[in-house]
Amino acid sequence: MAPPDDTPTESRNLVKRVLTTLAACTFAVATLAGCGSDDGQEAAASPTTPAATATTPAQTDGAHTDDAQTEGSQSFTMAQVAEHNTASSCWTAIEGEVYDVTNWISQHPGGPDKIQGLCGTDGTATFQGQHSDAPNPNERLATFKIGTLEG
Repeated sequence: MAPPDDTPTESRNLVKRVLTTLAACTFAVATLAGCGSDDGQEAAASPTTPAATATTPAQTDGAHTDDAQTEGSQSFTMAQVAEHNTASSCWTAIEGEVYDVTNWISQHPGGPDKIQGLCGTDGTATFQGQHSDAPNPNERLATFKIGTLEG
């Protein structure tokens, strides 16, 4: 980063950027203290609930379905997970469970690309490699569970 000009506007902009970054980091640490990652972890948005059938995509706008099924009671194939491989519908399988992490993309402290890289894939190795046995990331991940992985 180039040093700022000595103008008051440039100085104010630099201060704003530093304070914004500091606030984001403080929030992330306070929310997920001890996540054990160089990239950090961010606070999650509310989890989404799957639609009524396994072949229907889960809602990714944070709305919940009104059907009688409980959260996480559905099962999905890896092919179904693979269909949700974009930032607007991002599912991942981790340790045999399926998660809709769409709302987490923009909040992840390590940046959106860390989560987008998991969209439509089995993210077990990546998640374990980054977070191993840290309890807070596992607890946060659980809030996004929409079902289990078949097979």
